Amino acid sequence: MKRSRSASLKSARRYSLNSGQPGSLRQRSCAGTVFEDDIDREFAKLLVERSNDHAAKRPDIALFSKEGSAIIVEFKAPGVSMDDHTGDLREYAHLLAAKSGGKLNRFYCYLIGDTLNPLRLGETWTQFPTGTGWFSSGELRDPVARRQLGETYSEILFYDDVVARAKKRIRVYQDKLQLSLKT
Repeated sequence: MKRSRSASLKSARRYSLNSGQPGSLRQRSCAGTVFEDDIDREFAKLLVERSNDHAAKRPDIALFSKEGSAIIVEFKAPGVSMDDHTGDLREYAHLLAAKSGGKLNRFYCYLIGDTLNPLRLGETWTQFPTGTGWFSSGELRDPVARRQLGETYSEILFYDDVVARAKKRIRVYQDKLQLSLKT
């Protein structure tokens, strides 16, 4: 992503996945629709197919930009192994790509938690040089037609690392503004 992250987030919109409710995945602006009308029904269908035990499962955060990119963030509860959920991010990206009619084609996916068995990740994941997370990138293809739907970039991050990074960033602003905030 060549644009600055703050510029992308300014043009992004946040959506939740509650069908028919305010905050539904269907776009609420007059700029035109991003998704087909049945996006909420398709997500519900996907969730039911995945598991009756996890029927309420959906991305925790989904941001969309006018430039055709989407940011998907999935948080896992303490003790839930993230390696069991790496496929969820790709599945959400597939559905969003298909239901946007090709308007979304770049997906930045983040899985955040505290438990991971790296032996179960597979060869597509690469550990960061710092050893504090993993990343993967590649084409997003329709599994049947093999047509390219877009591209994905995914990261597996640990809660503690995300918090440490945020504190470092905040500290830079505190120093520049000469603020003393108690943390």
